[in-house]
Amino acid sequence: MSDPATTQNMQISEDTETSPRIKASSPEKPDEQNESFWLSDDERESVSDEEMPEEEMPDFYDPAADDEDEQWMVEQRQGKTSDAILSCPCCLETLCTDCQKHARYENQFRAMFVVNCIVDRAAPKGGKKKTAGASTSARSASKEEMLYPVKCGTCNSEVGVFDEDEVYHFVNVFPTSA
Repeated sequence: MSDPATTQNMQISEDTETSPRIKASSPEKPDEQNESFWLSDDERESVSDEEMPEEEMPDFYDPAADDEDEQWMVEQRQGKTSDAILSCPCCLETLCTDCQKHARYENQFRAMFVVNCIVDRAAPKGGKKKTAGASTSARSASKEEMLYPVKCGTCNSEVGVFDEDEVYHFVNVFPTSA
């Protein structure tokens, strides 16, 4: 049994060669301005964005947006080159635009300047033993390096660690070419 509200705008038509079919009918005929906006796939491919009149372009389309976004990114990077642009693997929020890839481990990066990251100083983790300089005296015994978890500022996913030298080490990130 069908809902009367959904079948209100439906009508049944009979063809001589086929069984009855249901056709959708619109309560109002669209005006001519709206009709010109709805192009078929073939028509849309043949008409470029520049050829479409301004009044027919959707409100959410900005032809200059890509160029403006690219210019903003160039200003943010200030001419620096990077091994990758790092994003959160869960929400794809940008975390770093200036980083170095680890020499030995693939998919590990280090950086000093980040965005959208939170350092959780309340939950320190112990790291590798770190020797204090090149001296061999008994006082220069090795000490444990403190590492702090780094989380995405948007979705709170853990993406790496922050060390005592104020360097971020990213291990759980999505890198894209820079």
